[in-house]
Amino acid sequence: MYSVRAAKPVDTEQITGLLDELFPGDPNRPTDTEFENLGKQHDPCMFVAADGCAVAGFLVLRDRILRLWTSVDFIGVDPAHESMGLGAMLTRQALLAAHRPLVRLFVRPSNTRAHRLYIRCGFREVARRRENYPDGEDAAIMMARSARFSLFGPKSTVIEPDKISA
Repeated sequence: MYSVRAAKPVDTEQITGLLDELFPGDPNRPTDTEFENLGKQHDPCMFVAADGCAVAGFLVLRDRILRLWTSVDFIGVDPAHESMGLGAMLTRQALLAAHRPLVRLFVRPSNTRAHRLYIRCGFREVARRRENYPDGEDAAIMMARSARFSLFGPKSTVIEPDKISA
C-alpha cells in the first residue's frame, strides 16, 4: 500500500536515483543543502510516495521570493510504478502542502498523460514558454489554487469557544 509522506534523509539516495533517471542533467535539481534539511523543516518541501521504505515517486516544492505561487519543481514516478495513482497522490499533496495561494508547474505538451492528470487535479494551462527544454520543446505552464487558501485568503480554523483555555 502506497502513501505520501514527507521525505526523510534515508530517502535521499532513492530520490537522487529517480532524479537521474527521470530528469538527467536538470539544473534545478535539489541541492545538497535541501537534502541535508530533510526531516528538519516544520513545513517540508519534499515528499515521497512510498511503500514502506521503497520510494516509488517524489515531489519537490519551492517558494521563491516575490512570487504568488509555490512551484512544483519536480514530480516524478518510477516507471516500474506508473499507472498506480502515485502521480495523482503526489499532485494532490502539492496542492495541500503549498504555502502560497497558487501552485504552478511546467509540463511538456508531448507528455499528454501528465497533462491530463494535472487537469483532473484542478490545474489549468495558463501559458506556454517557448523552447523551454534543451530539445527545443515548449513548456505548458499550468496553475491551480492551493488547498490552504480560499478565494479571500488563507483558510482559517474555527475554534469553538468551549475549546479555548486561558
